Amino acid sequence: MPKDSISKAVARGASGAGGEGETTRYEGMGPSAVAVIVECLTTSKNRTSKEIRHLFSKHGGMMESEGAVMWNFEHQGLVKLGMADEATGTAYEEEVLFEAGLEAGASEIVFEEAGSDVDADESTEALALIYTDPKELAAVGRELETAGFPLKGLEFVYTPKSTVEITEEESQLAFGDFLEALEEQEDVQSVFHNAAE
Repeated sequence: MPKDSISKAVARGASGAGGEGETTRYEGMGPSAVAVIVECLTTSKNRTSKEIRHLFSKHGGMMESEGAVMWNFEHQGLVKLGMADEATGTAYEEEVLFEAGLEAGASEIVFEEAGSDVDADESTEALALIYTDPKELAAVGRELETAGFPLKGLEFVYTPKSTVEITEEESQLAFGDFLEALEEQEDVQSVFHNAAE
């Protein structure tokens, strides 16, 4: 779960507005005809729905009915593994992680290099991203952790089946502003889209 989502949940709990909450999902077309899925945790579906609809509209998009963009995404489980042994600091070979992932039930494995996340103003470590059937997420994560690989996270994601290229700089900025506005909304937990990166 992203750090800012955790911060939002803690803030809601501390303010007394926490409650149990309910998970909701909204779909729509954002600026530049980009398909967007927004997952929220809310104590008021009506309020959240109105706010998300307003953000779509304000940024030149349109919130759609359930299923309108979901067809363009695949629901997957994602296991994030560190690329180095935590005790020794020794880096794992990609081939070793690849084979372990396949044996555990991965459908796809992607290696992400270490770098820095400019938006979060922090450095990121190298990761092996192990995609799997969502029903198998916990079992795959447990198997890889038991095998000794450093588990960095488990989550459900929506990966696009096809992407949209945003070529104009002005359109890229508008889409970036839209994503930022969604992520700043207090109930939003995750945002998925099919814009090419």
